[in-house]
Amino acid sequence: MKITKLLLTSLIFALSTPVIAKDISVNYDNYNQAETARNFDNWAKLGGNNVMMHLDKLSPIGNTAPTIRMNLDTLYSVGVFDNSQGEMTVAIPDSGIDQSIMIMDTDGYTPYWLTLPGVYAIKHSSKTLFILARTVVKNRHSEDSFNKAYAAQAGIKIEGYGPKKYIMPAYNQEQLHKLTAE
Repeated sequence: MKITKLLLTSLIFALSTPVIAKDISVNYDNYNQAETARNFDNWAKLGGNNVMMHLDKLSPIGNTAPTIRMNLDTLYSVGVFDNSQGEMTVAIPDSGIDQSIMIMDTDGYTPYWLTLPGVYAIKHSSKTLFILARTVVKNRHSEDSFNKAYAAQAGIKIEGYGPKKYIMPAYNQEQLHKLTAE
C-alpha cells in the first residue's frame, strides 16, 4: 500500500510539474524553417495573427521594413493563419486593380501563387500559413488611386482558418542570427 501511495504521489507530482521547453538547435538542415518561423512571428506580433492586416501606406525601406525589399508601388496585406484544419479559402475581388496573393508554408515554400480574381480552395498540410497580398497603387501621387487600392484590399477574404494564434517554435535565436549573418 505504501509503495502504491508513493508511486501515485510521484506520478501526480510529475504530471503537475511544468516542463521547461528547450531551444531547438538551428543548423543548415532546419535553417529554412527557423527563418520562416522568425518572419511569421514578426508579422504575427505586428497584428497579423489570424487577421488579414492591411497596410495603408507604401512600404518602408531600410531598417524599418519588416521584410527585406518590398515593392515601392504596392500596398501589402499580411496574415499568419492557423491551418490546423488543413483547408481554407482565399478570395481575390474583381476590383480592376492588380492584386496577387502568395501563400507560404512553414518550410518557407510557396505552394500557392494567385493572380486572378476568384475564390480559391487552399489545401495544405502545414499547420500555419503565411498569406501575403500585394495590391498595386497605379499612381502613388493620386488620392483616388490609393482609395481604389484600399477598396481592393478590403475585398480580400480569408475563411476557414482555425482559432489558434501563432506561437513561434523555440528555435535557438543566437544560432539563427549567426547562420543568417553568414
